[in-house]
Amino acid sequence: MSATNEIKTAAEFQQMVGQVPITVVASFRGDWCPFCRNYLSELNEVLNELPEDSRLVGVSVDSQKKSAALQRKLGLNFDLLTDAQLVMHKALGVKTGKLPGKAEYLQPSIFIYRDGQKVFEWIQNPKLRNLGGAIHRLSVAEVVEAAAAAVRPAAKNAA
Repeated sequence: MSATNEIKTAAEFQQMVGQVPITVVASFRGDWCPFCRNYLSELNEVLNELPEDSRLVGVSVDSQKKSAALQRKLGLNFDLLTDAQLVMHKALGVKTGKLPGKAEYLQPSIFIYRDGQKVFEWIQNPKLRNLGGAIHRLSVAEVVEAAAAAVRPAAKNAA
């Protein structure tokens, strides 16, 4: 991960998610999306409910300057990273969208990593009924539960 909070390669992303025991990654469309701003604020409100030794990061294609401004405006207590190269789309299958005259953006998604290994994935599938991916996201309560489940070892089937 570069010192600039920008994801440039899949290897940098993989290194970042392995830095703490649990990493929650939330991709969002950008600072222009009111649904995304609201969701980031909701995630910020439950930040202290995430497991100990965990990290939450938001990721969009926004410039580092826009990301820093959004973080300050919303009072977020977690980092917003820039993925201008669409690493999450290429490496993880996060869907993208494009508005007329605008750059491609990431659709909402949640990934949870335990010790650098992906243990949970939710990727928004844009459709007309969810306003092209803007609404009907995974609830923040479900994010907290999935992060808590990531801490617990996988249950073994009793034979």
